[in-house]
Amino acid sequence: MTHDWMRQDAVNILDYLPRFLEMDPNFHATNHADSKEHDRIRLLLQDLLNQVYVDTATWCLPLWESLVEITVRNDALDWRRNEVKAKLRAAQSVTQPFLQAVVEMLVAGQSVRVIDVPTDYRLDIELCDGVVQSWQRLDQTLRMWVPAHIGWKYIARTDASLYLHVGAIVTVADIIHIEAQTDFVLPAPQEDIAIGIAVSTFEMMHIEADVYQ
Repeated sequence: MTHDWMRQDAVNILDYLPRFLEMDPNFHATNHADSKEHDRIRLLLQDLLNQVYVDTATWCLPLWESLVEITVRNDALDWRRNEVKAKLRAAQSVTQPFLQAVVEMLVAGQSVRVIDVPTDYRLDIELCDGVVQSWQRLDQTLRMWVPAHIGWKYIARTDASLYLHVGAIVTVADIIHIEAQTDFVLPAPQEDIAIGIAVSTFEMMHIEADVYQ
């Protein structure tokens, strides 16, 4: 957070005084010391303001975690901030878009898809490989927001690049010579052309989910 309404550049008191004054060594040294103190206070104020917002909080983050009753952990700041924001969300109807936004806070790169399956009273949570750093926290978050009569199922997804090659062979052809006359009628083709696709090879793989190790 830049706090654009505050000064962003370093303080130099001599910028506001006549130039000849800085030629005096004593005056220059005194104002240089004052400028450093002013700049130190400026940076302290900006740092203090950063603590008011979860997205920029650092040394004040434990206070935010205490406020929402989260146990302090030695983890990356971004993950801790996302946990706080997830619990600070205002109470509202737990819809699919709402759960999507909540779960996105707890996975890397927001690579997740929450699918509502109302006929089975279930949510399908589709995740890419390696995006969840703590399954325990993800479970805790879902237990906090998902209604008690709704279950959920994790679906692991592995993305891969596949190529499909398609070819064709002409087995029958007619060469027709059209005379230069206006009443020429195109004759019916002599043979039918059959079109088909043959799969020469394929492979099926079943990858076991091993997310809890």
